[in-house]
Amino acid sequence: MRMVVVVPMWNHSEFTDRIIEYLNKQTLSTFDLIVVDDGSSTPYVLPEFIKGKSEIIRHDTNLGCGPAWNSGAVRAIESSDLVCIINNDLKISDNLLESFIKFYKNPPPELEADDIGVMCPSTGNNITGPGAWGYGPSKIPEGDWMYDIHGLCFCSPTRILKKKYEIEGYCYDPGYSGGDYEDIDMGMWMIKYNYESVVLRESYVWDNCSATSSVANKPNKPYFLSKWGSEEFVNTVWVELYNGIKGRPIFKNSIAINKSADSIPFVLKKG
Repeated sequence: MRMVVVVPMWNHSEFTDRIIEYLNKQTLSTFDLIVVDDGSSTPYVLPEFIKGKSEIIRHDTNLGCGPAWNSGAVRAIESSDLVCIINNDLKISDNLLESFIKFYKNPPPELEADDIGVMCPSTGNNITGPGAWGYGPSKIPEGDWMYDIHGLCFCSPTRILKKKYEIEGYCYDPGYSGGDYEDIDMGMWMIKYNYESVVLRESYVWDNCSATSSVANKPNKPYFLSKWGSEEFVNTVWVELYNGIKGRPIFKNSIAINKSADSIPFVLKKG
């Protein structure tokens, strides 16, 4: 199973150097790397990468996080089974990529591989310590995984991204900046087409300093709501499917669940 990792960056080459060091230490033996240099003031030069092939996609101007994610993913789906987006300002566990592949190859009884739309790691804030923000190990009361999504790092099957590209014209919506709603948009798309978004306990990342953010950043909420409807509607969708209502506990490993959305009385607005 071939994985391609996409790392977006804008300046802050020291963070991109560091994330490549982390990638070189991954327990997964072979995978390829695409760095998307989103208009850095000094063009980035790739350091040694020992796990597989590596390349750089350069944007002449700074377009923002969404377009950078999308550029890398569109290239990656040409030659992969799984595509993993890792922002350049993260610290990552050594088993991050291997845990994604292991979960995808051997999903728990509640899931099938064909149901999985996106996998995310547990998260924490580097400033205040592991698990102080997001879904770090100290926040997980039970089980090995949960239904949810976040935008720090995510891994999707290529077949899902190809489908999204065929329907929407992109893998990741280039209308978004980093840091707000872009991950929920992805989760809403997965719900719309009946795929699951999951967070894994075993893998882990620390958020460092939002170095992937760019001068092209802008508020994402108005754009998000223009696609998906009112905030009340979106919150209803999210709570119904991801926060324990209708017999779906947040965290689980072998708890029987109903993964069908048929009983929820709404039709998603097409983006």
